[in-house]
Amino acid sequence: MSSTPYFKFWVGDYLQDTMGLSCCEHGVYLLLLAASWKRGPLPDDMDHCARLAANPPIEALRFILEEYWTLTERGWINERLERERAALGDLSEVRRLAGIKGAKARWGAGENPNRLRMVDGKRMANAWQGQWQNDSSHSHSHSHSQKEIDHASHDCPQSAAEAGSDGPERCPHKRIVELYHEALPSLPRVRTWEGNRQRMLAARWKEDPERQNLDWWKGFFEFIAESPFLTGKVQPRSGHPFVADLEWIVRPSNFQKINDGKYHR
Repeated sequence: MSSTPYFKFWVGDYLQDTMGLSCCEHGVYLLLLAASWKRGPLPDDMDHCARLAANPPIEALRFILEEYWTLTERGWINERLERERAALGDLSEVRRLAGIKGAKARWGAGENPNRLRMVDGKRMANAWQGQWQNDSSHSHSHSHSQKEIDHASHDCPQSAAEAGSDGPERCPHKRIVELYHEALPSLPRVRTWEGNRQRMLAARWKEDPERQNLDWWKGFFEFIAESPFLTGKVQPRSGHPFVADLEWIVRPSNFQKINDGKYHR
């Protein structure tokens, strides 16, 4: 339950994570977000959730819940929405403490004012720190974390010769791109591979020793080739079919969903 009448809506992140949804599925997602913001976790009851989402087709409702929500003991929660709720809670605490401090400064208090200033100052500093950490997490939650970038920058090759190396300590960008082209010739070709693209791929390579093997990536791309959705073979109700590219594939949230088989239904 939230006492705040609004939440931040990160348009770019939303569009990036909802590519390929139909108009109906977008509507279900947004109505469930609004309902959860007002009431908290959604009930583990499809009929109840259907009423909250204006009675859509049950297949659309089930897809949105399973794809973008997590079932907990309290009910269905959207993790991004809960982070926004926590961030606004921290900000409200900062404002509350600022109001208390201002009132004490104006009207005085019945105890040592130096002690009050020290205690309230410490609380406000902690609250501001929590807000900064939450904002930092939000801005990277659908792309990559700063820790990921730092590690990837260290490992990312700086030359074509290094990019072709198959050693486990360095990500062989060139060979992985070649494997992508070989296994997925119908997907968009990589014209340039630098900057954030390199950092994301290097992070995927380093975060699991099993992936530090070109055979793993060959099998991974062959697995993607079996997905009609990722390879543009699913015709949406309107517009053009979605087609994945290598940059989209190596984004943290997309990469995990592919590994979980969520695009192979």
